[in-house]
Amino acid sequence: FLVIIYDHIMKKKFNFGILSTENNPLLPFYIKAMLNRKIFNIIIINDEKKFSNFDKKIWKERTNDYFENKISKEFIINKNIEIYKVKNHNDLKAIRLYKKLNINCLLNAGTPRKLSNQLIKSMALGVINIHPGLLPFYRGCTAVEWSILNDDKVSNTAHFIDRGFDTGPIIKVEWYKFSKKATYQDIRTKVYSRGCRLAAEILFKINNNDLSIKKAKPQNNLKGKYWSPINKKNMKLV
Repeated sequence: FLVIIYDHIMKKKFNFGILSTENNPLLPFYIKAMLNRKIFNIIIINDEKKFSNFDKKIWKERTNDYFENKISKEFIINKNIEIYKVKNHNDLKAIRLYKKLNINCLLNAGTPRKLSNQLIKSMALGVINIHPGLLPFYRGCTAVEWSILNDDKVSNTAHFIDRGFDTGPIIKVEWYKFSKKATYQDIRTKVYSRGCRLAAEILFKINNNDLSIKKAKPQNNLKGKYWSPINKKNMKLV
């Protein structure tokens, strides 16, 4: 009986750090997905670099404001979730804060930074990312668009972050089906929504000691391809 209690305490002794920005439109959806999976040991760490006007323009093109007003920003406040703000997610002060808050695992939920190796190594349980594309075949920021253009499956890949871009060990891949009437915005919206759910699923497994970096599958770099941002001509075809 005492062993069971000790086990329970050990499982809950750490927190998940959610790396984002205060105006990232997907942040409330990540949080809602986690709460739906009964994950309550979460702390939001916002970088002071906000979602830029350029980011907002791309977001509108991709989602046509689908996520707007679906979940208000007050949702997070009403759930009494701790929120901290740092100058840069990679700062030494930020890393010290993660340690002080007993954060052993981070989720990229919209960080504006390329995470440093020092930060990655400081996380005993790793740093999780949901990449909207099939890894290692579709690396880069417009993997969904290239997948559509190439008539390939549209996917999300959950993986641990390492020093490279979209090169870390793979945890899980999901493929999605769409109706023939689906628009580009329908596809992008579904990928984002399912990505939030997938993130919650991965954190749930880590929270219950069912997943570790050792159980993830290293990527085959010989098959890896990084796709540059899609140009306007190809985007029109998409």
